[in-house]
Amino acid sequence: MSSYSGYLAQAQQDALAQQEEYEKKRKAQLKKVFANLEQTAAGMNSRHQKAFDSQMQATEQQYRGLYDRNAIREAVSRKTVAEQMANLGLGDSGLNRSQQTAIATTRSKADANTALQQQAAINGLREELFNVLAGNEQWLGEQKAKAETQAQTDMQNSLEALMAQANDSAKAQYNAAVSAAKANGGGSGSGSSGSGSSGYSASDLSQYIRLLGNNDYYAGTRFYPHYVELVYALRKRVLGR
Repeated sequence: MSSYSGYLAQAQQDALAQQEEYEKKRKAQLKKVFANLEQTAAGMNSRHQKAFDSQMQATEQQYRGLYDRNAIREAVSRKTVAEQMANLGLGDSGLNRSQQTAIATTRSKADANTALQQQAAINGLREELFNVLAGNEQWLGEQKAKAETQAQTDMQNSLEALMAQANDSAKAQYNAAVSAAKANGGGSGSGSSGSGSSGYSASDLSQYIRLLGNNDYYAGTRFYPHYVELVYALRKRVLGR
């Protein structure tokens, strides 16, 4: 009859094989989740980029209108001054030239002020886009981390469950073997090396002797649920009764 440790080793080996297959599938699922998250983030970025481009076009049109307004005001001012100077016979006078220069200066200042406003508007749009894209990147990182943490938790839970099942399976097989050995006359002639009528192998008894020698009572009862029977088997082997 195989020892409990033999049943447990086989059960754990089977459990690890199942765990390996589960982890392959779970990691493949995680990869798909990452791909979906990246696709979602890319879609979000694309929508915000399109909105930014549209706002930039609108801003350009808005400020083109302001530049046109400055030009119209300059043209109107020049014409008005020219007519006034002509009516006064001062069309080629220094006063006329001075006023025309003042008009040009006013136009230049208006355009400079418009340019500053336009640049401020563009900078605001760019900053808004940068913040949105950075927020999307942060969201992507957080979602990936959350998905990976969940996958790690699932794999750990799977491993613990499979190991618990392996332990239960080993105990059940061991107990069934013990019962079968007893039903067949305590395992006599069953081929267990040196087990006698106890139904326990020499490795079981050696392990128990080690645990007993270390006063490891709880380890003995944990690994060998039928420790009382082991005690009697040990007693019979050592004392012959």
